[in-house]
Amino acid sequence: MKNITPFISILIAFYTSYKIIPVVIRIARLKNLVDEPNNRTSHKKAIPTLGGVGIFIGFAVASLLLASYYFVPEFNSLLLGMLILFFLGIKDDILVLSAKKKLVGQVIVAFFITFLGDVRLTSFDGILGIYDIPYWPSVLSTMFIFIALINAVNLIDGIDGLASGFGILAATFFGVDFYLLGHFAWAMLCFAMAGSLMAFFLYNVFGNTNKIFMGDTGSLVLGLFITTAMLKFININSVSNGPFSIDFAPVLALSVLVLPIFDTLRVFSIRIANGQSPFHPDKRHIHHLMLRLGFSHKASTSILLATNVALIATCFALQSLPMNYQILVLSSIVFLLIGLLWRLSQKYTHSNTKENIAKPQKIEEIDQLKDLKNKIFEHMN
Repeated sequence: MKNITPFISILIAFYTSYKIIPVVIRIARLKNLVDEPNNRTSHKKAIPTLGGVGIFIGFAVASLLLASYYFVPEFNSLLLGMLILFFLGIKDDILVLSAKKKLVGQVIVAFFITFLGDVRLTSFDGILGIYDIPYWPSVLSTMFIFIALINAVNLIDGIDGLASGFGILAATFFGVDFYLLGHFAWAMLCFAMAGSLMAFFLYNVFGNTNKIFMGDTGSLVLGLFITTAMLKFININSVSNGPFSIDFAPVLALSVLVLPIFDTLRVFSIRIANGQSPFHPDKRHIHHLMLRLGFSHKASTSILLATNVALIATCFALQSLPMNYQILVLSSIVFLLIGLLWRLSQKYTHSNTKENIAKPQKIEEIDQLKDLKNKIFEHMN
């Protein structure tokens, strides 16, 4: 039974989320819990948020129903941490929290899971000459990884299907590896998350009347889960010796998460260099560059996810190299791709600058002429 529950978890999570999300949409519309269009958004009409409610409920129902088949020491702390971020996300989606308050919540959850769940990065497997990591450096580095990746996932949630598509890719990849290594409990959890995300993906990408956004409710929970699964992926492979064990797991994990990681590093660096807070919202993210080039949401998401898959395949192709060289090659490819995309987007924007500037100037001039005409008529009367 244990070896089939991961596949059952996909069905339960998908069905639960698929049925819950329309209810969430109706409540969100009734209470006006919608995301209004503004100068930073790419949608044209008000869209309900709180899609993360459906994702979390689907995952939780599937996991709790099937958890009795396994002993997962980290499960309680993971679920409680996800629950904390779930309510933090709901509050942010409804009332809007400051970046500092969200960061404090993330630090608390990272500390909680690292200590109570004992989910830690325990070894670098020789990267930069580092193998086993002492306890406190392991705790601090793991907390930093949690906070960094939670924010990275949160920041890529800017166009339809990108965060959920990335989550499906990562959860499925880690889940398949856990299954092949015989860790069916973690395979079940990963497949449950993938199933919930698949249901949300349908509404988010293909929904017309029933379109919904993930919101921070979903992106924070997703970021926490993917980070936890990644750390388990690295630790389990570091002690596995079977035919399916991966001896370059840290680099492979990086390839799975490489686009959100490097995009966040790039955007944060630009903001800090400009004297802004790293959490200052703007339109510099990689998905914004895709939209600026004229790609639709679906096309942008498809291209970025296909690129991520290609980078994972590249990592497998480079497995004969030392891991330090693998990281160097992988990082160079990503920097070149993002640099090329940025250059193309700059060229595209520059070619339209005159047109974009001229339109508002002409409108302003017309308004000034109308005001002058009205004043003249008032004076004559």
